[in-house]
Amino acid sequence: MRRLDEIVDGDPDLLRDLLQAFSSDHTGAADAIEESLAAQRDNEALRMAHNLKGSAANLGARKLSQAAQALERLLKAKAAGEALRPALLSLRSELATILDAVAAFLAQTTAVEAGGGAVAADSAAARALCTSLSRAIEGHELIPHAQLAALKSALNGCAAKSMQQLELCLSRYDFIDAQKALVAIELELL
Repeated sequence: MRRLDEIVDGDPDLLRDLLQAFSSDHTGAADAIEESLAAQRDNEALRMAHNLKGSAANLGARKLSQAAQALERLLKAKAAGEALRPALLSLRSELATILDAVAAFLAQTTAVEAGGGAVAADSAAARALCTSLSRAIEGHELIPHAQLAALKSALNGCAAKSMQQLELCLSRYDFIDAQKALVAIELELL
């Protein structure tokens, strides 16, 4: 998320434009890659994986960029069929996570603009807590209530819907959706 924050330099309109463009350009990308592979258009699939890798890296979506890079390497090595399946599944999962977070962010910012906005969050503290929580969620660790309370306090009412979703997911031990909610919170901090 730091990469995206550097790019937009606090400009919410630029952030929204970048995220809308990313969503528009890459919604359905996993399906398109698989369709190209099924039609034996491997060079087209390679090009799409390469473009997705770069777009994701430019936005700071590290895991998605890595998943696209892994697929790109396999395609360059002329892997085919079942040898590509794990990389395609990883790409599909990471892309869905990012696109879900982008959609949640865009919906939230549209609602905030319509409703007048919220009180400013302590962005630095919230980002640090998000980083810590992200590591814990990736490791499927139990999250102390105090850590969630600290994040909620740092957010100061911002990203309330995403925070509520994070708490719900963690209460159900749904680490995949918890990570999506955390990404949505991080996007809202930009």
